[in-house]
Amino acid sequence: MYKILATAENDGLAQDELRETSFKIPFEYKETQQSYTIYHRDIVRYIRFLLGHRPFADKLVYTLVRQYTADGARIYSEIYTTN
Repeated sequence: MYKILATAENDGLAQDELRETSFKIPFEYKETQQSYTIYHRDIVRYIRFLLGHRPFADKLVYTLVRQYTADGARIYSEIYTTN
């Protein structure tokens, strides 16, 4: 994982502009609003980087799989091991 992050920094993702978004949530039982600020980056750039990162390619699963133990019992261990 550290190698992937180091590569991301070399590819310029670490310098990706940090964006700030503020919003308010009104309270139903009060006359006030709570203000929040979140900081985020362009997630699409990071997804493209991960999907195109060759050392990470063998870790990606694009379809559901059925895995079994030696005695034939189904294994449900990951999100892609389902019916």
